[in-house]
Amino acid sequence: MRLLFTSLTTTALLLVTLALALLPLIFSTSWYSYNCNFHDRCNNLGSNGVEQRSHNMGRYFLHLEPLAASWDARGSAHLEEVREIYKVLAVVALIAVFVLSIMLVQDPSRLGPAGKGALFVLLATTIIIPLFGPFWDKVFHPLLFDNDLWRTRPGEVLWNLTPRVFFRNSAVALIASSVLLNLLAWQIGGRVWPKATH
Repeated sequence: MRLLFTSLTTTALLLVTLALALLPLIFSTSWYSYNCNFHDRCNNLGSNGVEQRSHNMGRYFLHLEPLAASWDARGSAHLEEVREIYKVLAVVALIAVFVLSIMLVQDPSRLGPAGKGALFVLLATTIIIPLFGPFWDKVFHPLLFDNDLWRTRPGEVLWNLTPRVFFRNSAVALIASSVLLNLLAWQIGGRVWPKATH
């Protein structure tokens, strides 16, 4: 039973930290602007265009406003699919928060081992970074989408705003931020609530 509870706590903590790390990558216009340093396609939109479209996209994901008329039809259709995926992720994250809360209220000493376990899982996922191209094309998108709308074309907004290097950088930032959060959970949890011995 202890193994089950540890596994539940580790999984829930991993999902919560990934969700926390993902939020600024989706909603921060600064992240989109920063990535313009790694490609020159932003020049087609201009600095104001990058900020306006990324801001509009974030608010669209939150159902706060529709996509602006400047978005092309393929990009709009793809973002609608992405928004549906984010809805599912939000529900999963909320469930993970609920499960993690229950697990830690019952036994706070689970935090340290859970952080350690999640940390090892995250470190294992770093294998996708050097293999990002094949992973992105052959694994990630075929699993989530049954069309080719994600294959952006020259001139489309998403082609200019979010080329592959944007997502590679996002994957690095996502993993790195989650590693840091789980490292803190492991260290703080282990010091504040050391694992009880029975």
